[in-house]
Amino acid sequence: MRHLPLFLLLLALSVCARAVEPRWLVAPAISPDGQRVAFCYQGVLYVVDAKGGEARPLTTGNDYATLPIWSPKGDQLAYASDRYGNFDIYTLPAEGGQPVRITFGSQTDTPLCFTPGGDSVLYRSLEMPSASSALFYARWTGGIYRVSTKGGPADLQLPMPTGNACYSPDGKSILLEDLRGVENGLRKHHTSSTTRDIWLYSVGTGKLERLMTRDGEDRNPVFAPGGQRFYFLSERDGGSFNVYEAPLANGADAKAVTTFAKLPVRYLSASRSGVLCYTFDGQIYTQTPGQEPNVLKIDINRPNDQMDSVNRTLTSGAHGGVISPDGKEVAFENHGDIYVSNIEYGNTRRITNTPGMERSVSWAKDGRTLVYAGERNGSWNLYLAKIARDDEKHFAIATEVLEEPLLVTEKETFQPLFSPDGKEVAFLEDRTKLKVINLASKQVRQLTDGRYNYSYSDGDIAYDWSPDSKWIALTYNPKHRWPNNEIGIISASGGEIFNLTLSGYTDSNPRWMMGGDMLIWSSDRNGLRSHASWGAQEDVYAFFTSQEAYDRYRLTPFEFEELGNGKKDKDDGEKKDDKKGKKDGKDKDEVKPIKLDFNHAEDRIVRLTIHSSDLSDAIVTPDGKSLYYLCSFEDKYNLWKTDLRKKTTSKVLDVNTSGGAITLDAKGENILISAGGSLVKVDLKGEKQKKVAYSAPFTHRGQAEREGMYDHAWRQVVKKFYRSDLHGVDWDYYRNAYGKFLPYINNNYDFADLLSELLGELNASHTGSGYRHAGGPGAASTASLGVFFDRGYKGPGVRVTEVLRNGPFDKADSKVKPGSVITKINGLAVSNYGQLPLLLDQQAGKRIRIDVKNGGTETSEVAKPISSGQLSSLLYDRWVEQRRHEVDSLSHGRLGYVHIQAMNGSSFRTIYSDLFGRYNDREGVVIDTRYNGGGHLHEDVEVLFSGKKYLDQVPREHIVSEQPRKRWKKPSVMLVAEANYSNAHGTPWVYKTMGIGKLVGRPVPGTMTSVWWETLVDPTLYFGIPIVGYVDSTGHYLENQQLEPDYEVWMDYQRLERGHDSQLEKAVEVLLQEADRVKASSPWPKVEEKFLK
Repeated sequence: MRHLPLFLLLLALSVCARAVEPRWLVAPAISPDGQRVAFCYQGVLYVVDAKGGEARPLTTGNDYATLPIWSPKGDQLAYASDRYGNFDIYTLPAEGGQPVRITFGSQTDTPLCFTPGGDSVLYRSLEMPSASSALFYARWTGGIYRVSTKGGPADLQLPMPTGNACYSPDGKSILLEDLRGVENGLRKHHTSSTTRDIWLYSVGTGKLERLMTRDGEDRNPVFAPGGQRFYFLSERDGGSFNVYEAPLANGADAKAVTTFAKLPVRYLSASRSGVLCYTFDGQIYTQTPGQEPNVLKIDINRPNDQMDSVNRTLTSGAHGGVISPDGKEVAFENHGDIYVSNIEYGNTRRITNTPGMERSVSWAKDGRTLVYAGERNGSWNLYLAKIARDDEKHFAIATEVLEEPLLVTEKETFQPLFSPDGKEVAFLEDRTKLKVINLASKQVRQLTDGRYNYSYSDGDIAYDWSPDSKWIALTYNPKHRWPNNEIGIISASGGEIFNLTLSGYTDSNPRWMMGGDMLIWSSDRNGLRSHASWGAQEDVYAFFTSQEAYDRYRLTPFEFEELGNGKKDKDDGEKKDDKKGKKDGKDKDEVKPIKLDFNHAEDRIVRLTIHSSDLSDAIVTPDGKSLYYLCSFEDKYNLWKTDLRKKTTSKVLDVNTSGGAITLDAKGENILISAGGSLVKVDLKGEKQKKVAYSAPFTHRGQAEREGMYDHAWRQVVKKFYRSDLHGVDWDYYRNAYGKFLPYINNNYDFADLLSELLGELNASHTGSGYRHAGGPGAASTASLGVFFDRGYKGPGVRVTEVLRNGPFDKADSKVKPGSVITKINGLAVSNYGQLPLLLDQQAGKRIRIDVKNGGTETSEVAKPISSGQLSSLLYDRWVEQRRHEVDSLSHGRLGYVHIQAMNGSSFRTIYSDLFGRYNDREGVVIDTRYNGGGHLHEDVEVLFSGKKYLDQVPREHIVSEQPRKRWKKPSVMLVAEANYSNAHGTPWVYKTMGIGKLVGRPVPGTMTSVWWETLVDPTLYFGIPIVGYVDSTGHYLENQQLEPDYEVWMDYQRLERGHDSQLEKAVEVLLQEADRVKASSPWPKVEEKFLK
């Protein structure tokens, strides 16, 4: 059944939204006396009577204000605001007034609660850790800090990564929820080691007690009156999030307070008397335990200043650019609409004007017709756009462009491509079936049935028409070795696919060249190998469709010039044929059928590039003389050229882009590079580039666009989720259950949360949505000095406890050492640690002057602060170095240590180098995969660590090497934890299943799927869908199948703060025992004694 677009279902509601009670009210907090509720609606902070009524705004709406918390007396509120690009903590009077910023810096700060005296605020943040801490530094691992309501330096209260926290009535304890992994916070219904637990922290003694021990979500704890019981949100009993109550003495003895179904309860708070406040179904509820919930009827009379549509001009962000046949225009997509721009003058014509999405534009041979795909009416369909008037030759100057549907069905039909003769259009149906529609008859024929293709992300299946419109070259997967595709050729009339490449390597992007004499593609068979599923270097290969074309290619420059392979005679014959054709009235543009000889095709395949590279796209000029290709050898992509006759290669132009596509005009005189949101035309005769400047008129319809993006994401799940049963979720129900809130959302923060709530119902990893908030020109960007400070030092100045290796002060002549006091930055006095974010804002990479005091000596020096990303990298290197020394110390030099930072090629190279460099003579190695976010490395890790010794190399009774030399042959143990994600679940699973070694640490949640993170039509928004599952020999998916360690060890955060890693200590203990066992039972030491004199 066709599903109507959501915007049609919501049209009536959106029209009258201002006249009804607002929905999607978030982050409510009830006041301590239970009389008022603060909440957030559309990024504005409000206060309303606890019985409902008219809400009073406290903020202006120029920022996004959220997560309010009340002071104990109820006279102040603290909240988070993105006024300076990131979320900082602000306070303001509960009756309204001027907000006061109390935290600074470009990290995210989240308010948790006031201290009992009301003079400070506890908040969660990722700040520079203490020098003693062994906690891994990552975006989610921040601890609890305490800052005065007047601002100033913040003190670390608890190093444990925390979600929510609140003080007990007597101020002696803090209830908190932990954070142990990277799973989206709005995922629902999962039971794993990464779900949140509730803990009790004793402020006086520092004791931490875990109150919940179940593998399921328990979060958002608040104390009940008296402080002996607490309320919290939980998904226990197999339902959605509801409010529960439990005694501190026995957290397992929990009783349900609410019994809502299908949708989650969120944002729990409580007054001193125990009145609860929370949200459900987009509304705010209050409830006295033992009584029925009461929904607040809230009226917001703030005028809606959101315009239904805003006209803008787009000058960047173009994608999918293709040059017109005559080389004068370029068609492209920008923010979901199709445009055509004149390359020389920049005049731009908007072709489509919808809040949805159009893409994959293709030119007809006449240059007056376009075909593209549009997501409308519940599916992707094909549309034609034509210049209406005969006297207007180009789109950019056309006064009228007519659109007509070419193919509208319930199927997904997109990626259209005009045949060179302009009579047909090839397209994909349901992403894998290649079909062709005849423009005259509108008849559709199927070329492939989809068995030999799989589409990971939309647009990843490439195909190309032959110049005579008789054949189509395509990528396909006939041997079940995805993503190692082959290149095939199929008749445009249908039939069997001819496998051209027959390769175990990855072949992609086929394109016909030289009038059909040549087919080129990319292959990684000769490039530097990747140790993951991506990153291998590629070359351009060519297949010559006939022996004649191949023989001509093989001529030397001398032979080509002297003999011409009959070129003159051939040209004379063609000229005579042209004259005869004119007399006969034949079409002078008629293309002759290409000669396509499949016999011994492999003998006519050649490598065109002379060096492998990170290859993006390529074309060959019609005369076959030159190969132009876009590639990278370092960071950016540039245009290179190979003279195919002389076999010389040179860089033609510095394009300095991030990769992209090349299209060639019909005459072969110009190419267009579409890359990185920009369009560049290159005149091949002069080899000069010209950036295509365009001014694309764009109408931004925020409400309609959000509805379209929501509907798009919902449909993508239907079409691409890794299981067709969608985990048994009633997806139609949830589409409407969450979609009804769209008329009340006017910003991307709320939209990303709404979409995450929808996707969270799937109970799958790799879901949720995110908002890439740019921050604007005034956004904070805090640099770092690359040193650890003594937070207890009272000043004046800040005292250094450690200088980071490779940081700004790790220099031979630097006077900044442990014990140094920094007193000034750029001449401004530093009174305490809290000033640093302001003094270092926007200073990364800039020369600044630092005044330093060492004892009684004062000096100054120049340094360049580093960015937050550079700081993170240095802290990671330090963390690894500390683990390495710890293993070395605990094992007395017998064991090695490697950390796999990510499941990618660079991480593999690092551990490979360490294994056979630092640790080749060690008896075993600890493999640490904790805090690894994934990638695709399980095969490589399995091969690397599963080696078995079978030979020694012994010249003249002297052992010089063991074999195998490229695989680790000694014992190992693998460290795992709750924060292992995606392939960092799959890799330990393979390691354990294949019997390579033991796992030590905490259980790993079952998240082994492959994901597509799709950027939406608004490029600041994205969402994830797990689209490839992995099934074991019992027929079970690894997704949601938790991996249990052989030795379970909880992380003690307080010991961790003092530098002790309990999990690492256990791993060393286990591995030493295994090394002793192997050493005692192996025959090789006896053999080696024979040769070791």
